Amino acid sequence: MIKKTMNHNKKTVIIADDDINVRNTLKKALYDSDYEIIAEAANGLDLFEKCKSLSPDVAIVDIQMPTMDGIKAAKMVLEEGKAKCVVMLTSFDEKEYINGAIEAGAIGYLTKPVNTNLLIPNLDNALKNSRELYEKGKEVDKIIRRKDSLKLIDRAKLCLMESRGLSEEDAYMFIKNLAKRKKLTLESVSRFIISKLG
Repeated sequence: MIKKTMNHNKKTVIIADDDINVRNTLKKALYDSDYEIIAEAANGLDLFEKCKSLSPDVAIVDIQMPTMDGIKAAKMVLEEGKAKCVVMLTSFDEKEYINGAIEAGAIGYLTKPVNTNLLIPNLDNALKNSRELYEKGKEVDKIIRRKDSLKLIDRAKLCLMESRGLSEEDAYMFIKNLAKRKKLTLESVSRFIISKLG
C-alpha cells in the first residue's frame, strides 16, 4: 500500500493489477513525473473501494483481475464519478476486450508489456479527453434543460391561450410579467399555470 501524502500539484493515480511486477513497472515509470501514485489494488473490488475513498484523477486498470474484472470495476468507478478517467491495461489486443473497456467508459488503453515511454503521454491524453468530454456533457445538459424549459413555457402559453383567449405573444407576456412581479423563474410560473389550468 502506498502511503497517502498527496502533493496537490500532482495528478493522482491508482494502479490496479493483480501482477505486482506490472504495478512495480508502472510505479517506476511514473516516479519523478507529474503523477503521484496514491494507492494500488490487486483486484477490481479493491480498486473500487480505493477509488471511492481517494477519488484519483486516473485509475490504471488491468482488464483481467480476480474477484471482479477490470471492466466491471471501471464501469462502477466511472458511473459513481470516483475517478476522472480510466485507462485500461490488457495483454490482449482483441476487439472484444477493447470494446468492453470502451463501453465501460475507459478513455484509453495500453497493451502489456507496457511501453513505459508511452505511459505518461497516454495518461495526459486520457485526462485531456476526459475534461473535454465533461465540458461537452455540461453543454449537452444545458441544451436539454433549455429545451425542457421552452417546452414547459410553451405548454403554459397554450393553457393561457385556451382558457383566456390570449394570443401567443400576450400569453408569453403574462408569464414574463408574473415571473417578474413574483420574483420567480419563467419555469416556476409556467409550472404553476399548468397546475391550475392544465
